[in-house]
Amino acid sequence: MFGIIKAMDKSVTLMVPVYRTATLAETLVRALPGFRAAAESAGWRFEGCIVVDDGSPNGDEIAEAVSRAKDDGVRLMRLGGNRGKGFAVKTGALAAKGAYVLMSDCDMSAPLEEFTKLAKAAERDPGAAMVCGSRRGLARGGGRPLSRRILSAVFAALAHCAGTGPVRDPQCGFKLFRMAAMRPMFEALRTERFAFDVELIRRARRAGLRVAEVPVRWHGGKRSTLHVISDGARMLFDLVRIAFMK
Repeated sequence: MFGIIKAMDKSVTLMVPVYRTATLAETLVRALPGFRAAAESAGWRFEGCIVVDDGSPNGDEIAEAVSRAKDDGVRLMRLGGNRGKGFAVKTGALAAKGAYVLMSDCDMSAPLEEFTKLAKAAERDPGAAMVCGSRRGLARGGGRPLSRRILSAVFAALAHCAGTGPVRDPQCGFKLFRMAAMRPMFEALRTERFAFDVELIRRARRAGLRVAEVPVRWHGGKRSTLHVISDGARMLFDLVRIAFMK
């Protein structure tokens, strides 16, 4: 007879890595009610927020800021030392309860309500493993300084060679992961710092999983822990390693 069609589980956990940014963490928790409302209006169930402190020296300030959240679904995870954004994202994603995990940068350069665009893409293709936000096409670089735009363009070109395929903006800090498909990719993730997105996309594509990309509004970072010279060199090293990863 006819097979049973399983309904899409539209539950989402918001996951945010932080480092040193106590002020932005407080701004984040104030924005959570709006995110919950936007998600529920779109027919999604909010499964809470995980804030991952990547060993910040001012960790107590961040903990205090997160404690001010009026939403009881907020959880703080504190790492014992600074391991890098990739490790923080991996830790938070694997601890999430939602069928989907929305990764957002702490400065919310992409407003949290932009989640609805990623959600619609996931609904159109429930089999997609990832929906990546994209800053491409923004006028005047979307508020990012010239040095960051140049680094981003060079990085995207090299990332394509490393295996990101048609994804044009692999480092946009706004992504939706379907954890049933992406959990093994996170468990295998080796890149602990800023190039982790490339490894995740490459692993997903090599596993035959679909990766979607949609444009999002981007206001420009209010603060970044990325240093163009030192981190750029590390990212280049990681890209070469990812390109030759089996």
